[in-house]
Amino acid sequence: MALSTVDGWAAAVANNGQDIQITKNVPTVGVANIPHSLWAGGGTPVAGTYGTTGKANGRVLTDASTGGRSYVNAVSGTMYLTRVGMIPQASTCQGTILLVDRIADCAVAHAEATGSITGLTATSRLPAAATGAEACQIFIYVSGALSAAANTFTLTYTNEAGTGSKTTPNIVTVASAVANRSINTGLFVPLATGDTGVRSVDSITAVSGAGTGTIVICLVRVLARIPIPVAGVIVERDLISELPGPRTIYSDTCFDWILIPTGAAAASTPMLGNLMLAYG
Repeated sequence: MALSTVDGWAAAVANNGQDIQITKNVPTVGVANIPHSLWAGGGTPVAGTYGTTGKANGRVLTDASTGGRSYVNAVSGTMYLTRVGMIPQASTCQGTILLVDRIADCAVAHAEATGSITGLTATSRLPAAATGAEACQIFIYVSGALSAAANTFTLTYTNEAGTGSKTTPNIVTVASAVANRSINTGLFVPLATGDTGVRSVDSITAVSGAGTGTIVICLVRVLARIPIPVAGVIVERDLISELPGPRTIYSDTCFDWILIPTGAAAASTPMLGNLMLAYG
């Protein structure tokens, strides 16, 4: 069934739609207007875990990973995200939330030594490399609170076209950053001029600083952005009738959330989400 009409989408949802419910508790107290990962928050699914710390321990995640939400891959055709919603259960958790596919991650020391990073690649989930092809963004956040010192480093990556040895601008962390927040005030790491996405992160170069703590480098593919301006009320995006339209869901997607709260998001606040998937 080619999904090219509203009737076609409606039939797909009616015939094979999967209504997936998610509850993620805000893992730690947030900082207003700073992106926060909900990966380590408890709920349904359970709190996400990390691999062994170190640049040799990158990993690819799936819906079966601890912290992933299981679902059934498309039996035929292509799976799509057709609706997504979120209810913040406290006013401090209002703001914007991003639903992402957390394709790969690697936990490293805040002052990780220069060298190659192994296994931090999204190529197994992404379409073939090409100019303008869909790829990931780099999201880096704190997993173990940082000491009172800022560090600077760069990452070398392979871009959406499959061109390697591309280097990010300097990435500067925030001293004393708390767990689960972005390592600075940004959301995604800026890329080299002309690049639109990342297929893998290949190495890290320490520039300066000796602050301690642990950070997580993630490769994520944004699936939806949801404004959540009111506590206790669901805000939904109907992607069949709204732009940018239904989003392709590649097999074994690992759903994850990044919250950008307008307040100091209260720890343990439940965030109630739902997804509707359908294929055709």
